[in-house]
Amino acid sequence: MQNSAPHLASDETASLCEALAEARATCSALRTEVERLKLLIDNAPVLLAYLDREHRYQFVNTAYYRRFGDATAQMVGQPAAAVLGEPLWSRIKAHREKVLTGEPVEYEVDVEHVPGNPQHMHVALNPARNAEGDVVGYVAAITDVTDRKRVAEARDLLAAIVESSEDAIVSKTLDGRVTSWNRGAERLFGYAAEEMIGKTVPEELQAEEKAVLERITRGERVARYETVRYAKDGRRLDVAVSTAPMHDHTGRIVGIANVARDISEAKAYERAVRRSEEALREADRRKDEFLALLAHELRNPLAPLVNALELLRPEADQNPALRRIRDMMERQLSQLERLVDDLLDVSRISRGRFELRRAPVGLALAIESAVEACQIHIASRGHTLTVEQSPEPLMVEGDFARLAQVFANLISNSIKYTEPGGRIWVSVAREGDEAVVTVRDTGLGIPPESLDLIFDMFSQVQAHKRHAGGGLGLGLALVRSLVKMHGGTVHAFSEGVGKGSTFTVRLPLLQLPAAEQASAPHPAALPLVGQQKRRILVADDNADAAASLAMILQMQGHETRTASDGSQAVEIAATFQPDIIFMDVGMPRVDGLEATRRIRAQPWGKNMLIVALTGWGQQSDRRQTSQVGMDLHLVKPINLEGIAAVLAHS
Repeated sequence: MQNSAPHLASDETASLCEALAEARATCSALRTEVERLKLLIDNAPVLLAYLDREHRYQFVNTAYYRRFGDATAQMVGQPAAAVLGEPLWSRIKAHREKVLTGEPVEYEVDVEHVPGNPQHMHVALNPARNAEGDVVGYVAAITDVTDRKRVAEARDLLAAIVESSEDAIVSKTLDGRVTSWNRGAERLFGYAAEEMIGKTVPEELQAEEKAVLERITRGERVARYETVRYAKDGRRLDVAVSTAPMHDHTGRIVGIANVARDISEAKAYERAVRRSEEALREADRRKDEFLALLAHELRNPLAPLVNALELLRPEADQNPALRRIRDMMERQLSQLERLVDDLLDVSRISRGRFELRRAPVGLALAIESAVEACQIHIASRGHTLTVEQSPEPLMVEGDFARLAQVFANLISNSIKYTEPGGRIWVSVAREGDEAVVTVRDTGLGIPPESLDLIFDMFSQVQAHKRHAGGGLGLGLALVRSLVKMHGGTVHAFSEGVGKGSTFTVRLPLLQLPAAEQASAPHPAALPLVGQQKRRILVADDNADAAASLAMILQMQGHETRTASDGSQAVEIAATFQPDIIFMDVGMPRVDGLEATRRIRAQPWGKNMLIVALTGWGQQSDRRQTSQVGMDLHLVKPINLEGIAAVLAHS
């Protein structure tokens, strides 16, 4: 009995030691687990906090105090209102009170911890209970969902934009099946989204869609293209389509998005513009034809007038008064001939692109020609015209007819805008190396705001339009263009309405030897000495033109015959065997082209000199006469220089 007590004590000690060891191991495991749990909580991306029923912090993880405080010690034991701030607390207090009733609560709130950088937080509150099940506090789990919210807002905004867009925005799978169909597509094509989503594109569009898909899947960029679509009601739609690939999260192309814009009105406008342009081109072509015809018809009466003046030359040379009249008529006919030439290219006139026939020009003669052209109008309005020529001859290099036109236009302008009985002065003077021509009047004057505009094409002073006499406002525009082409300038001046106008033209002077004189251009007389006599046939349906030309040739000693149409020309040529034929092109029955073909087809007609004498002067006309065998092409009215050239050529 005495030996058992120590033995029992030893056994109990061993058991206690084992229990203590187990307890220590359990505590160590618990500490390890607690440390692991604490590490997990502290490093969680979620803000975690435990608050008691008085909303005092009992625990916060590292993420939480980094977001709302500086250190754990400063937050634990503190009321939430003090940590979060009264404004934020007032917004979330109701949720915190509700969780204490035992009901889990979720809500979202904007928190601006850093001024100007609001964050959107998702908060989950779960009640904390003791062993008896009583709510002793709550756990707050807070997640920053700012980026997610922004993505969602962007997605919602994009969806709203897509839905509100006037354009049709449609997405499709790679096999062409529609996956989205916005309201713009409904409005444009007439199909509701329910009718299209899940459906494939119509069969007639599959080839086009397939080609686009193939290009996109190869990585090619598909630019905006135009095509045709048809609405539900059968309407034809012109649309512009932009296509872009759609990718999944791996970057793989899974479909395409099409944006289609209705351009039917624009295309209709383009078609209308094209039709208008075609109509304008056709009108321009008809205009060219009309002007060519007009020029031809005007040249026909000019020809006998020019010939008649030449027939008067011998008598006029003996009579000074008659010579002055003849010279005046020659100058005016020359000018008229040039104006007829201008009809062939109205666009050239409107752009001021004239071909100048440059030669030394005496300004005195150009002024004289301009005054002659305006004399009738001056007399009809009772104006007094005073011309002050320079005491010395002033010569410029230029086109006599165009310079005369410049001065005639300026004088005509003064005539139009000067009341009857007014005065007009034309003066010519030298200033250094320039000739200065001034046209001044006592007319209506020019408002200051119009001085820079009156030289523009079709420009007229609004208040003076009733004095324009139906003009188009081309005169001063042509003056500016022509003066500029001659290397000069033109300026207008007026002290105002009712105070008259002054136009000043400055032209560079031409320095020539004193013995050289300038004169108005006129046809030279045919040389009479050493000229071989010819047999000449003149064929023209204008009897006056044919007779007057034949008379001129007869005066030079040539033997002539005349024909009034192509058939008669062939008959006379067969018997008369002329050396030269002046052949009008546009004759009745058989025209000059066909007559030439028939003559050239005969052995006796191979070597005759056949000259086209016509009012048609364009390159196409010259090619045509050359192709049928005509040797030369002269445009009516033919002058004596032209006749001399023909005789020299034969």
